[in-house]
Amino acid sequence: MQEIRHRVKLISQRLGDVSESDIFKRLPHLDTDELQLGKPMNVPTDTALNQYIDHTQLKPNANSFIIDQLCQEAIQHNFAAICVNLCNLPRVVNALGTAKRTDIKIAVTCGFPFGQVCFLYMRLISPDEYIS
Repeated sequence: MQEIRHRVKLISQRLGDVSESDIFKRLPHLDTDELQLGKPMNVPTDTALNQYIDHTQLKPNANSFIIDQLCQEAIQHNFAAICVNLCNLPRVVNALGTAKRTDIKIAVTCGFPFGQVCFLYMRLISPDEYIS
């Protein structure tokens, strides 16, 4: 239980505007001493977990079909963000723009996890320059 409380504390610090108590109110199944790993939990059906999910595709060989599918799924399920490698950023921006979805955030890894991008190059350009 201590590990879960520690992780919830870290999440609330990262989110900034969401307190630990807010997280436990929305996800009451986490605030119990009976939580046992490997056993099914009764998650309330009205809990909007999708607001906490970053839909991610970081494979270096992800083609345009896979990225388009990722975007469609994120839109369909109203996920919080889409996380991709830098080379797929323009495609995601285009997909979200076409769908008129400004509420879904975009997260981009710069050279992680495969080091596809030269570190010096990444320091010299901004994401705005890359999109244009």
